[in-house]
Amino acid sequence: MILKEIDKVGIRDGISETIVTTFSSNIANAAPMGIIRADKNIKIRIFKGSDTYNNILVNPFLTANIIYDPLLYVVSTFSNLNPSEFRKKDYNNIAYYPLVSSVSFVLFECRNIQEKISSLTADLIPLHYEINSNMIKAPNRGFFSVIESCIHGTRYQLTGSDKFLALIKKHENIVNKCGGTREKESFELIYKYLERTS
Repeated sequence: MILKEIDKVGIRDGISETIVTTFSSNIANAAPMGIIRADKNIKIRIFKGSDTYNNILVNPFLTANIIYDPLLYVVSTFSNLNPSEFRKKDYNNIAYYPLVSSVSFVLFECRNIQEKISSLTADLIPLHYEINSNMIKAPNRGFFSVIESCIHGTRYQLTGSDKFLALIKKHENIVNKCGGTREKESFELIYKYLERTS
């Protein structure tokens, strides 16, 4: 697969926010992850202790899903997606589980896996892609604030530091100003998840 095809999917230079799906023992898992692309190199960094980390060590394939639904980012950050959100597919006898609502996705093989103290890194080799929708969506600051708040929320859960709650509050203002109904619903759900852990 050539890199121009990866451009079509939406994974370009920089860090592309995706929901990565992996599986082990026929149980699919989803988690928001950044796909790192610099020129011709595509990589991922996965933190130790996550299901994604463990799955990659057992089955070194992942699917990067381009998703426009902020609610899926929230649920997959703090909980588990419903099994109905996944669809099982096969490519050259490789089973994989893209998300039903993905706009597009790429199946990657993870190579040169390097385990470090708190994470692993891997080179990503694209094997197959699909474009499920030609929907064009203009950037929405509220959508990106939901993603940023998910990141701050996980850091708050790890550290208990109020500085992350303050950052979430700033993003709440952006969501209220710029977000649509789905972004606002997603933000309310972030607070519900954080209340359960505080």
